[in-house]
Amino acid sequence: MCQTILFSELVLNENKFAVGSSQKLVSICHYEKENNWWIARQIKTEFKSTISCVSWHPENVLLAVGCYDYKARVFSAYVKDVEERPSPNPWGSKMNFGNLMAQFKTSAWIKDISFSPYGHKLCWINQDSTVSIVDAMTDATKVIVYYGKSLPLRTLMWINEDSFITAGFNCLPYLYTFKNGKIGEPKELDVQAEKSASSGNSAMLMFKNLAKKGTGNVDSALPTLHQNCITQVLPYQGTPQQGVTSFSTVGFDSQLVIWPIKVS
Repeated sequence: MCQTILFSELVLNENKFAVGSSQKLVSICHYEKENNWWIARQIKTEFKSTISCVSWHPENVLLAVGCYDYKARVFSAYVKDVEERPSPNPWGSKMNFGNLMAQFKTSAWIKDISFSPYGHKLCWINQDSTVSIVDAMTDATKVIVYYGKSLPLRTLMWINEDSFITAGFNCLPYLYTFKNGKIGEPKELDVQAEKSASSGNSAMLMFKNLAKKGTGNVDSALPTLHQNCITQVLPYQGTPQQGVTSFSTVGFDSQLVIWPIKVS
């Protein structure tokens, strides 16, 4: 059973994709022109549990992997048959396929992981509401941790080299900044949910609540726009390299919401 799939993030070089698996391995897949098919090379020596998330480095040769074994890892995913040999970078110089470039112990299983737009920073979010960052340009062994006060986060996206957005079981997105080696207090990005319709529509509202939240209570509306866990956040306008100006969220409440980013 495949746990997660992430295609290469480089538009001009979409020559590989990675598949994390509950079989405790990651497959790096690439197209073999001579035989006209896709083949997979596997990274599987380090994992002790299911792979929960993967993220490509912007240069397309490193792969960050989050796992249920309480560890975040960075591997070389360089495939000599499809790309030129990469130059050394802040994460290391030994680039043979499957080489473990970095490994970090975490306090809980990892829900999402992502490299920053230029690949110098690696961020991941844990089930215990902590947010962790490693800045390879400063110290590739030091983990900076923010101990969150919200319910667990589920999804993560960088909007530029110093800021990122998370969301999860609190049903609203948060904007974080990372400056001077510190993770700042998150800023809530949300608007008040619309009030329920008149009581004459209570039957319809009850069925909507049953579908969205598993409850028939017509007075159980949350004060947030999303009425259930946010499962994914993605850029809508702009790119992380140039700066994301708006983003989208989807959740278990069957809503897709477009959010502008206003950084004060």
